[in-house]
Amino acid sequence: MQIELQTVLKEAVSAFSVSLLELMPPYGIEPLELNVPALQKEAENSLQRLLHRAAVETGYAELMMFRGRLGACFAAFRHPERSEKLILIGPWRDGGFSSERREGFRASFGEVGAAALEEWFRTIPQPPVPAFETVLSRLISLWFPEDRLTLRHLSADEGPREEQDVFTDSLFWQRYTEGYLEQRYEAENQLLNAVAGGNEQDALEAFRYFRTFDLGSRFTGSAERLQHGLVILNTLFRKSVERAGVHPYYLDEISSGFAVRLHEVQTAEEKQRLEREMLAEYTRYVREYALKNYSTPVKKSIQYINRNLDQDLSLMNLARISSISQSYLSNLFRKETGTTLTEYISQQRVYRAAQLLRETDNSIASVAEAVGILDENYFTKMFRKYAGMPPSRYRLRSRGGE
Repeated sequence: MQIELQTVLKEAVSAFSVSLLELMPPYGIEPLELNVPALQKEAENSLQRLLHRAAVETGYAELMMFRGRLGACFAAFRHPERSEKLILIGPWRDGGFSSERREGFRASFGEVGAAALEEWFRTIPQPPVPAFETVLSRLISLWFPEDRLTLRHLSADEGPREEQDVFTDSLFWQRYTEGYLEQRYEAENQLLNAVAGGNEQDALEAFRYFRTFDLGSRFTGSAERLQHGLVILNTLFRKSVERAGVHPYYLDEISSGFAVRLHEVQTAEEKQRLEREMLAEYTRYVREYALKNYSTPVKKSIQYINRNLDQDLSLMNLARISSISQSYLSNLFRKETGTTLTEYISQQRVYRAAQLLRETDNSIASVAEAVGILDENYFTKMFRKYAGMPPSRYRLRSRGGE
């Protein structure tokens, strides 16, 4: 399975609140909004100078890390298939607003200017830099499977630092010979195919094989490194089940849930338990929600139901959408899904209502209306049938009540 690497990279860096942009010649970027007109031009010029240097000096299979005069860090590399395209990642900061930097800005911009810059500087994300830059190097290297990625550094006040071949900075990178990399890609694809197939046992066996190509010390040790490895795995699994046809509604639910939980991981044992749970849950979602094996009428019905829970979901209306008879759709849906249309609609309405009860303070009547039920008493009865309790009690328990 071919994973869209740019999407994976973008989602991975967004986990650190860092942005990814595609720049084309002349590689312009909007001015930084410092809210101090006298400094906006200085900030823009500083960044544009670095961008120009990055555009001129960044070669194929090179990752350029650079820091502007104002302290913001960026990374850039050329798209392997479109050399004119520059992928820019940032900004982030690698430390606080030091007294040395503050004094330098006071000397250049005065008290007011230095205060404005410090206020702006503190809004820039500050990821755990070694782990973050490791994630960048790891993912960007996948764009160049036949070449070694070279890491270079630029700053506003210095020339480029000595080039560093990222494949020589640890045993992990040294192991990435051509044969090893090819085998690891194959193992990764086997894993993603198994997850997309919805077979938990196959996925578990593929994962065990995949782990023989583990990321070594790169994602073991500190809690941050353990969590970053899980961020990548969660992103890959999400893309895998998306290709299997799982609806975006369910994709957001499962990936967002794990995105929260993975930040609680502190030990290697906890990481392994969560990996196992991720495998089980992602494959279960494929079995329950994937659409690729359904006929077109059933697929259309499921997609329409999931997008329009607050609308008229009568059998007559659903059959009209697929231009088939009501009896044929009803029989076909039950044959392919193992449940009736009525049961499926009710389950999805309760599922959505439960989410609204957990995440909003809307009244029970408003929640019922949001899932297409105008009779609050009927809604309560249906919710109790599938959730085992009335909606008011469910909300209370979901928030740590009784």
